This record gives sequence, structure tokens and C-alpha cells, in this order.
Amino acid sequence: MLDKLVAYKEAMNVELVLTEEVYSELMRNDAFKDIENFLMRNFKKFNTPSNIIEEIRLSNPNLGPGELSVLASAIYILRQNNETTPTAIMDDRKGRKAAKSLNLNVHGTLWIILQLKNSGIISKARAMEVIRSLPERGFYIKGEELQEAITKA
Repeated sequence: MLDKLVAYKEAMNVELVLTEEVYSELMRNDAFKDIENFLMRNFKKFNTPSNIIEEIRLSNPNLGPGELSVLASAIYILRQNNETTPTAIMDDRKGRKAAKSLNLNVHGTLWIILQLKNSGIISKARAMEVIRSLPERGFYIKGEELQEAITKA
């Protein structure tokens, strides 16, 4: 699926950003070490401004470093160019709630899968297959949300 994400990046002319904090979290997991070169080639590694992280932490003390860095990076990018609309990608419920309170665009894994399908990069059958496999891969999703996502695919 990662190759499909690159195809989406190219087709939609978007930049994929990976914060240092999220990158470090991924590299602590042996399962992700195989894709390190892929990540380095296809994602812009971003050093998150610590002052913005602290701004967010004050009102969201329960967020982890990964969520804080994603939100801070989106805010930083938005402040640098208000014509850019960054989208924070996270599945963590607290992180998504914080993103909405900060008026940021936020979506998750299911949205990415549906974007790939809607842009013709993956087929409807492949989208449904990937969505159905998410719980087996440790992705927590309520039964009704899973059914809704399958229906949308």
C-alpha cells in the first residue's frame, strides 16, 4: 500500500511530511525498520518547532509526543503559508479532538484508503480488503465504523 500512497502523492501533487517524533516512534518498532529507506525517500522529515508543541501541550496535556508533533507541524506549516491547507493524519481520538479544537483538517487511516480508492489508485475491491484487514493488524475500530467504511468503499 505504501507504493499507492506515493502514487497518490504524485497524482494529487501533495507533500507527505513525517515528524521526527513520529519517525522515532516508528523506528523503535522492528516491523517498520524494513521501510526506513522508503520513508526517507518519500516523506519530508520535519523538525517540529518546540514552542508550538508547548503551546498545544498547555491545553492538551494528555497527548503523546507523536500527536503533539503532528499538530504542531500542521500549525507551523499553516502559519508559514496560510494558503496551504495541511491535513493532520492521526487515528488517536484525543489527537483528532485536539486537531479539531485547533481548527486543523484532520483525517485518519480510513480516509487515506478512501482517498486512494476515490482517486482511482486502488480498486473498490482492494479498498474493501484493506479496510476489512485493519482490525487484524491491530487497528482499533468499532464494528459500526468498520461497516460504514466498507459501505463507503
